[in-house]
Amino acid sequence: MIKTRLVGLLSHAKKYIVYTILWQWAALLSQVLAVFTIADLLERVVYRAVTVPVIEKTIMILALVVTIRFVCERMGARSSYLACVDVKRILREKIYDKMLKLGASYSEQVSSSEVVQVSTEGVEQLETYFGKYLPQLFYSLIAPLTLFLILCRVSVKASVILLICVPLIPISIVVVQKIAKRLLNNYWSIYTGLGDSFLENLQGLTTLKYYQSDLYYQDKKMSIATDIGHMNDSIIHHLSDSSFVLLEANYEPEILKCSSYPYLLKQRIAGPNGHLSNEAAGKTISYLLNHGLQNVMLGHLSKENNFPELAYKSVVEQILENHKEEKSYQLSVASRSAPSPVVSIG
Repeated sequence: MIKTRLVGLLSHAKKYIVYTILWQWAALLSQVLAVFTIADLLERVVYRAVTVPVIEKTIMILALVVTIRFVCERMGARSSYLACVDVKRILREKIYDKMLKLGASYSEQVSSSEVVQVSTEGVEQLETYFGKYLPQLFYSLIAPLTLFLILCRVSVKASVILLICVPLIPISIVVVQKIAKRLLNNYWSIYTGLGDSFLENLQGLTTLKYYQSDLYYQDKKMSIATDIGHMNDSIIHHLSDSSFVLLEANYEPEILKCSSYPYLLKQRIAGPNGHLSNEAAGKTISYLLNHGLQNVMLGHLSKENNFPELAYKSVVEQILENHKEEKSYQLSVASRSAPSPVVSIG
């Protein structure tokens, strides 16, 4: 729970962590004072011993408590900020120095994406560790001990039970940490993998620049359109001038009518907020072939209300109906269960 090496690396943050805990502790004591004051007032109400001086005293104490809590909240937030204000700067400098020591061959020991993730998201999380986690951890241990000493005067049994339950706080934190670590292991590897892919593509832009191919490829556009229900001018505008389009051809109207779907579901699928039919997809593609489209892939086919062969045939029929002259294009259907072939738009 406490990384001593990390805390030692940022030793100047220790005093601000202590200040944060002290401000939280002072706020707790003021809250206890408010509870006892209100309890005393209620007791006097029950025994009909309320007097004007008692009410005035109660109001003054509660006003003082509110003031103390306000000051504690503000100062606690300030101390929390000071505890982590230099964390990002110092840690990123350390990472940068380490990279300089490793030299140009650093990628043999650690991937570029992992360095980027640690320098960004990892450092951001450590900021929370110093500013929030450590102060809250120690406060969660001090607060029950304080309440135990105060409640001993009221009920020994209740205070003892409270004291016994104190170890459950760090135990629960450890359990949550272990569960979170197990859940996030896969997430982190996927995340760094995504970073690898992004960096490779980014470095690929430099290669294109070297061979003066960037101007050619910057004019190429790929578009994906599914779950759109109906075509309108805005969608057509965004799809125009695309070299490649993956467009949904979700259902065949006659099959949908006879399917086992509930009536309301059929209405939603065929409605303006549902999916595109084979015919609508074919008409859209026919139009786009006059506006730069070269390669089309039909996707998001319904398992029950369509077939790949039928979708392909319906779209080709629409293209032939709207284009008497022969058009050069490639048409394919995306598989529901396997990766599609690599598409080249060069």
